[in-house]
Amino acid sequence: MSKAIILSSCSDYWEGLFVDGKLVMEGHTLNQGYKRIPFLKKLGEEYGFSVNDIEEYSVTEEYDELLNDRGGFHSNIEEVQYEHE
Repeated sequence: MSKAIILSSCSDYWEGLFVDGKLVMEGHTLNQGYKRIPFLKKLGEEYGFSVNDIEEYSVTEEYDELLNDRGGFHSNIEEVQYEHE
């Protein structure tokens, strides 16, 4: 099973979905107008992860500034600074 992580900006205005360390989707909200759970279930079927196993974290304040400047996440999660809770 693939590992899915959703990262949010500090202000929660931007989200990114990483599957097995690679960015597969980003936006103001991932579900943008769709019901969140059914939308994530569909993505889980597509990318091979379980909604029950999704991890959610926030980026660091330093990366949040970079995110604003870049206009989006790096494509590899190893390049993203986030809070491991």
